[in-house]
Amino acid sequence: MRAEELLLRYQDGERNFQGIELRYSDKFRRVDLSRADFSSAHFSNCGLREANFDHAILRNATIDANLRRASFKFADLQGASFCQEFHVASALPKRSSFLGEADFTGANLATADLRAVDCQQAILVSAALVSADLRGADLRNANFQNADLTNANLSDANLCHANFTGANLAGANTTDVKLADTVLPDGSISRYETLSMVEAKVSHFQRSAWKPLVEIRDGDQTASKFGGYPWLGVDEAWPICSHCQEPMQFFFQLNLDQLPAALADKFGKGLLQFFYCTSDADCEGWLTSSDYQLLRIVQPSRTPSTVGIPKIQSDSISKKQESEKQFHSQVIVGWQYMSDYPDWTGEVEVQGVSITYDELFKVATDKILEDSDLIKDLDDWIYMDEREQCSVQDMVVAEFMIDAAMMPFEGDKLAGWPHWVQAVEYPRCPTCDNAMNTLIFELASDDHVPFTWGDLGTGYILQCPEHKEQVACLWQC
Repeated sequence: MRAEELLLRYQDGERNFQGIELRYSDKFRRVDLSRADFSSAHFSNCGLREANFDHAILRNATIDANLRRASFKFADLQGASFCQEFHVASALPKRSSFLGEADFTGANLATADLRAVDCQQAILVSAALVSADLRGADLRNANFQNADLTNANLSDANLCHANFTGANLAGANTTDVKLADTVLPDGSISRYETLSMVEAKVSHFQRSAWKPLVEIRDGDQTASKFGGYPWLGVDEAWPICSHCQEPMQFFFQLNLDQLPAALADKFGKGLLQFFYCTSDADCEGWLTSSDYQLLRIVQPSRTPSTVGIPKIQSDSISKKQESEKQFHSQVIVGWQYMSDYPDWTGEVEVQGVSITYDELFKVATDKILEDSDLIKDLDDWIYMDEREQCSVQDMVVAEFMIDAAMMPFEGDKLAGWPHWVQAVEYPRCPTCDNAMNTLIFELASDDHVPFTWGDLGTGYILQCPEHKEQVACLWQC
């Protein structure tokens, strides 16, 4: 069945979609499919981000989809399978659904197959997960408060920073689970032996970051927003790409005077605006000096322009429908705080932080990193040259920090640390030649705007800490 047909049938009042097969669709973002019956349905390679499945029936459904921020409140997902394509040797999934920030409050997930599924920051408050298979699942920061996990299989799952207050884990298999800073059912907090040691080395690098909270509408011309209508001067035309002479896409605008209180005056004053040419897929827009982009801080006057939003041409919008090439208007109505940490390699080490061999061996042999290959590498430490030792050290500590959720947040965010896709790449300030190492904003592929930076890359809006008028955008993939 095609997505268009399913949506039309639902809008016409039909609610019985048992056994349907839906493949390769990205038409489901934010749609309402609540209270429909999808028993034994098969969703393959579908985009279901922010879709509403509240009170829906998905018993024994097979779901291979992006379900980020989707809502399944009180839905019946008993026996549902969220993973596909298994490794022959390990019988664990090679590819699976993404359930980050999904809301399963009160849902029935008994006997569901969630092996290796990414459930970071998912909400499973009071959910039923009796005999569910969660082997190898990424459950960092998930909320399982008062959930029933009787006889669930949690072996090899990553439960770091998850909340299990009041949860029922009777008979659950917790072999080799990762539990750093996990809130256990009795309210106590699990700690690893070496976590405090690593935290002591990197805790002072912790930065505050914020995730944008949006409403799907346009705000006034000086509001912080994705897409929509930006502030332009009274006599100002819409920005045009100097190469193709086509209008550039308006990505986002930040009102620097209306950010969280902790960031007051940090980035200066006015409106930070970013336009980017999406009509030429071969442009070199990743360069900070590229004229395929317009990044600026403007001081709005009382009289804005009334020029209309032009039709945007695009060869590189990430396979979105024609109607989405203008970007949905999303006004930023608030900010969700989170702690952010830097990458070990390239960020922490250059600040003079080191780790001894004894400390390194304790990290590698801790329960959080039981990896015989790493142990073997460390046993051969004295036979390695300096380059090989650095490589092993980076690998051990970086994996520990990832599992302990001490890493830069992935996704659209304000401030914090860059989540580098490749190597650290701070441009030089044209005024003072110092590194422009203040992150103002990070734009992930296909998060709030339907655009992919190369091959699922990330864009970085950076600023000189001394000369706030100097801002730059680059992206990596």
